[in-house]
Amino acid sequence: PNGEGFVQFSVTPSSGVTTGTRLTEKATIVFENLPPIDTPSVFNTLQVGTPSSYVNPLASPVLDTNINLSWVGVGVPGGNGIASYSIYVSQNGGSYTAWLSNTTALQATYPGTPGSTYAFFSIALDNSGGVQPVPGAPDATVYVSSNLPPNISAISNAVITPDGTFKRKIIATDPNGDRLTYSLGSGSPAGAVINPTNGLFSWHPGRANAETTNFVTVNVIDNGYPALNTNGMFKIVVTDYLDISLGSTNIQSGETNSIPLNIQSSGGVTNLTLTVAVPQNLFTFGTPTTTNVSVGSLNVQNLGTNIVIALASASGQGFDTNNPLALVSFADNMSNSVSQVVVLPILSATGLKPDGTTYVNYVLHSGNVVIVRDKPVIQPLFGTNHTRTLTLYGKPGANYELQYSTNLSGAITWLPALDYTQTNPVILQSVDTNNPTIFYRLLQK
Repeated sequence: PNGEGFVQFSVTPSSGVTTGTRLTEKATIVFENLPPIDTPSVFNTLQVGTPSSYVNPLASPVLDTNINLSWVGVGVPGGNGIASYSIYVSQNGGSYTAWLSNTTALQATYPGTPGSTYAFFSIALDNSGGVQPVPGAPDATVYVSSNLPPNISAISNAVITPDGTFKRKIIATDPNGDRLTYSLGSGSPAGAVINPTNGLFSWHPGRANAETTNFVTVNVIDNGYPALNTNGMFKIVVTDYLDISLGSTNIQSGETNSIPLNIQSSGGVTNLTLTVAVPQNLFTFGTPTTTNVSVGSLNVQNLGTNIVIALASASGQGFDTNNPLALVSFADNMSNSVSQVVVLPILSATGLKPDGTTYVNYVLHSGNVVIVRDKPVIQPLFGTNHTRTLTLYGKPGANYELQYSTNLSGAITWLPALDYTQTNPVILQSVDTNNPTIFYRLLQK
């Protein structure tokens, strides 16, 4: 009767056999006393070794939970090539599990979780059934950060005047509770600083910054992993300035003198009107005069308790601010016999720029007149490095004694500091800088 059968056998290759070696086999079948029958020849090609592959390295840490993976593999040289890959993953040091099995893809996206560390490796399978050994270490690792950037509260813009100190607390918070560090970005105004710990911004704009618009960039960075930062910006407008000052002088009883009117500005001045408070019955004011050629007109109106001075520049050009605009003259009318210091405050002022606009920011300095009649007058002056100077006003030729005391409570003891003859109406005298509190008086001998 007809029948069929098979033979199964295994072969161990000899050492030194290389990939591509061809093995040819055939069998001879003998049925009882019949002649032998040869089977058709079959052959097998040997492949020595296994394929290799790896997951490409990953940047770490990352903020995106979608982890984009890719891998490459190499089959045995001369072999049948790679058939598929299996991708294994470990989360936070746990056991590896197969994420993708027997895939022919070369890239995929793994869904990660914030705050977790992932490790990956690949296993390649070739078309001859060869399987890549499990690697001793992962091919790629990545940490998916849970850090979030800081939040900066809205920073409002500011309008400030020159010569002042502007301060503003920058408020920032961090969702993760990280420590924050503050800094200023490029382009911030020169001289501006920010406290790196508490975010206190400070800037002292000088007069050179007048009529400028300045943009401040604040950087806030946390100490998370990775460190994340946020930027905020605000605008500081520094206004103009018109500085108006009346000078100081001193007069003896019955004398006539004058004080200068000076100005400084950020953008030039063509017209100026100011109102000065004057004490009644102390002075008789004369007509102001000027030697400044840039002044085209000068008018004064005496209203009793104050005077109004109005000036206009010649031909619409700006005033020459390197010289006094005017001299305001007055005479002591000897209405009483008391020595005193008279302050002449500027109550209001209006200045026009060459473009016709009005100044916004006025810096006003009062005038000062010392009248020496029955007694000498003394004024303190504090200088740099804690120096102390006394300005002594008296009658030339008179003899005076400067006395001091360190305590004005209880029984007061006055001690002599200086005996002198007044050689000029005004004498400057340096005094002790060591005693923190000291009192002086000046007596005529």
